[in-house]
Order: sequence, then C-alpha cells, then structure tokens
Amino acid sequence: MPMIHFERDASPESADSMLSVNVSGSPRQVSSQLCWPIVVGGDDTVTLASGGDFSTFGGTLFVCVEEPRVVRSGIHTEVLANGYIDCSTANKCYQIELWVSQVAFDQVRDLAMRGIFPSAFLTFNEGCGIQYGGSPDGDDKDWDDVHHRHVPIAEFSLRYTVPSVQPVP
Repeated sequence: MPMIHFERDASPESADSMLSVNVSGSPRQVSSQLCWPIVVGGDDTVTLASGGDFSTFGGTLFVCVEEPRVVRSGIHTEVLANGYIDCSTANKCYQIELWVSQVAFDQVRDLAMRGIFPSAFLTFNEGCGIQYGGSPDGDDKDWDDVHHRHVPIAEFSLRYTVPSVQPVP
C-alpha cells in the first residue's frame, strides 16, 4: 500500500492556518474544520500522469469533524471512510481532507492553537490510482490523476515531534 508523507508548509509566503465552523443543509449539519498549508515531506515525490509533480503545487490539509462522505464519480460510488486526496492540475493545487472524531479534532485544534502542527502520513489501497514509482526506497509515487482525481485514504497517521526534555539537575 503506497504511503505519502506531508508536512506543514512553514515558508514565509505560505497561507495562515484557519479554524472554521460550517453550518449548512436541511436538515441542518454543523461541522468544524482546521486547515493549514502543506508540502510533500521527507524525500517523497509525487509525479502526476497529467504532467508535473507536487513540488510545484500548493497543498492544503483539512482536518474535519464529520461523518464519512460518499463521492460519486461517473458510474463509480465510493464511501470514503477516512478522507480523500484531490488534485487540480489546472490550478496547480491539491487538498487532503481527513475525518476524525470530536475528541481527536479537539486535540489537534488545541495543539494547532499553540502553533504545533503534525506531519500526516497517508496510505492508499493498491489500484486506487496512486502507486510506487521507480525508486528502490519507495520514496517516488506516481498518481494517475487523469483517471483518479479523487483518491480515498485507506489509513492515516498524524504525528507530532515532541521536544526532548532535559532533566533538572
């Protein structure tokens, strides 16, 4: 199962983080979202079938308190239990939406309010449109975004760097 690592984009020109509460629909639905700019992390690369790669694209990670959604693309219907990644080559951007429980959202929000953001590690099922590229270490990924613009996330992990604490003498 291919995995891609993403980190917060800490460059000075990146957008600020945002917390929003959304109310819509009938019956009324309320959802909360926290989002921040991201880049592909570590030594990972993502090359797109339509041309280009994520090194020149802008990315946004959304962490949401929501029920899983259903995405219909043509004749296919998929339940996206953990979230999805979506790419727009025309706009040179991608977005990731992860769905978490209220408790998990509160933890991520509380840390984000203190300026602490996690790295995200996303895993995708075989045959979803994202596969390992030619690198022997698995860092290169190829995405067939022509046939798979929305890709469901099979599993994800949000990981924080915890500073070491020096014992008091």
